[in-house]
Order: sequence, then structure tokens, then C-alpha cells
Amino acid sequence: MKRRLKAFQELDPVSTPYKRILEIINKELFVPVTVAKIHAGHYVERVRIMDGTDDIFTRKSELSYIQDVTKITSFGRANSPGKAMFYGAVASSSIWSPRIVALAETEAALQGENKGATDKQLLITVGKWLVKKDLIVSEMVFKKDAIQKTPEVKKAFEQHSAAIIAQHPLPEAKQSIALLEFFSEAMAKRARTNSDYKISAAFTESILKMGEFDGIMFQSVQTEFEGTNVALTPKAVEESLYLEEALIISVDIRGKRVFLNNLARTGLLKLDQEEFSWAIMDPASREEIEHFFETGELPKAKE
Repeated sequence: MKRRLKAFQELDPVSTPYKRILEIINKELFVPVTVAKIHAGHYVERVRIMDGTDDIFTRKSELSYIQDVTKITSFGRANSPGKAMFYGAVASSSIWSPRIVALAETEAALQGENKGATDKQLLITVGKWLVKKDLIVSEMVFKKDAIQKTPEVKKAFEQHSAAIIAQHPLPEAKQSIALLEFFSEAMAKRARTNSDYKISAAFTESILKMGEFDGIMFQSVQTEFEGTNVALTPKAVEESLYLEEALIISVDIRGKRVFLNNLARTGLLKLDQEEFSWAIMDPASREEIEHFFETGELPKAKE
């Protein structure tokens, strides 16, 4: 297994066909799984960047996974071309608001070398999805950097590792943990080319073929592993999520500070409501925004 994993690690993802990567994972490597639940009552938030004030979404499907799979022409972290997945974020102990994580994963000015280097203003739409039925996901918490930095990841890693060691002979347990470390690294890799997603996409596809999982949960590389992302199947979205509300938010990025200003909201939506309209909110003033960038103090909540 060590030799197989080493050979797999040395593959060039650019020149290696996706089918070959998928074949190796399915036939030559034992694919271990770690199971977690996202309980009913929690929220998953998804962000869409708006091109301008004319780009106003008015349908639930526009805030969900991509409906027309012919538009999916490249690899994503958890999907291959032509395969739709719902990407979102959930709350964590380090970042309480999922939309902050979802925004960091979506906007290039908040990623990698760009972080803190580019001032930018943009509009986003946030979909706030309520989990109405428990989601069963494969939890990828074996990335060393994330374990060292985030206490809840360390706790989950220790729990999963202890369970694997208790359930399997030690040599087999060590192999499983080594594979989980490798695939956790792949899921939270800072990709430079689209081909860098091939391994994580193939791993996700292998997990989902088992038929027991609604998706996969992994740490956000764009938030230095403090945030938590999910990639869910379209079936899981239709059966287990409910778009409770959506908001239009202006985002002001200056250096490493980011101000989110709520501009409009749909209000609470009905369970099967597809179309919606917007109501204007009372946003923060220019003075309040400037005060935040000068001091880091958020405006007081309006009564």
C-alpha cells in the first residue's frame, strides 16, 4: 500500500487522465471513510457574486447548484466536468458566520497572495439554507496544518483515528490513516491549475458512489483552515435543505479588513417557494463604514 500511495502521489495530474486517477482510487487504493452528521436545524450558506445591480436573482434555483450541467466544463474541488455539486459553508468555532467562509472561497481578492493586497468593492447574494433533515457526510479532518491550527478539527481527527485503530488491526489502521491524510491534503489543497482538483474530485466521486453519503465536508484553505466547507449532492439539496432566506450584501475590502453591509432581504420564504422579491434594508452609513476601517469596531446593531 505504501508503494501504491507513493506512486499515486508522484502522478502528474495534468498529464494523467481523470479516468485513470479514478481507476487507481477505486481499484488499487482502499478508500477509507469517516462519517459525520450536519444536524437538522443548522445552516449552510452559499454565496453568489453579482456582476452589478442589474444582476438581481429572483429564483431559488439561481442560488442553488448549477442546474445546466453542460455549463460545468472544468473540475471543482469535489466535482468533475458535467457533474453538479452544491458548494457552501457551515459555522465553525473560529468563524461563526458561514457567509464569511463562502465569500473567501468565492472572491479572488480574499485568497492566497491576493489577501490584503487588493482593495475592492462588490455585491453578493447570500442564500441561507436550513438543514431540515440530517445530512450524512464524509468528514476530511486529517490535514496536518488544519489539525494544528483548529481545535475542533484536532478533536474530530483524534476521534476518527481512535475509532479506526479500535476497529482494525494496527497495520491496516495505519494504512487507513495515511490514506485519509493524503486525501484530506488533496481536499484542502491550494490549487494552481484546474487539474489540481482531479484527485479530490475523484475521491469525492468514489465516496458518493457508495450511496450512503449526502456529500463531503472539509476545511477551507482560503480561511487558513479555520472555516468549514461542504459539497453536497443535488439530491441532498432537494431532500434535506430549505432556502429560508436570501440577502443582498455589499462587500468593501480594504487591506485585510472586510465590511459586509446588508442592503436587501427576501424575508422568510415558504418551504417550496421558487420565486421571491426583495425588501430594502437599513444599511450602515458611510460614516459607520469609515469608522470600522479606521478602528476595526463594528457599528452597533440598529434597534
